Amino acid sequence: MFKPGRDGNYTLKCNFNFDKFKIIMLEDRQTQTIQNLRIGQTYNFKALKTDVTNRFVLHFGSDLKHTDNEIPAKIYIDGSNLIINLLSVSMETEAFVYDIMGRKLLQQKLQGETQHTLNFKTGTQIIIIQLKNKQGSICRKLFCNNK
Repeated sequence: MFKPGRDGNYTLKCNFNFDKFKIIMLEDRQTQTIQNLRIGQTYNFKALKTDVTNRFVLHFGSDLKHTDNEIPAKIYIDGSNLIINLLSVSMETEAFVYDIMGRKLLQQKLQGETQHTLNFKTGTQIIIIQLKNKQGSICRKLFCNNK
């Protein structure tokens, strides 16, 4: 979350342990840019007091998790909504959402080449999202902090 105190130019500086994460990307949803923070650890941008507070998304992980059959989906939380971006996935994909204890919270078929917004009020917890289709699969763990 980022809320500027006044209109102006801002800089985000990232300091992290390079040994822990092979992939750290900063997505600015307002300008639709993605920056690799391993290459450039500062991000300069212009912000207005009226900008949405959830304009930034961090994507991080390890190269070891990446496989050739990982589908190119983006999964993130936006307030009380679970966003599943299948714009780069050409076929119908099945989505599963589990709580940390492994209980299935949701199972739904989602159309490819579409961004899906699912209202998902879970309270504060960690959820696991798995997407599967004939091309491959992807699994992500997200922290939800909505009430």
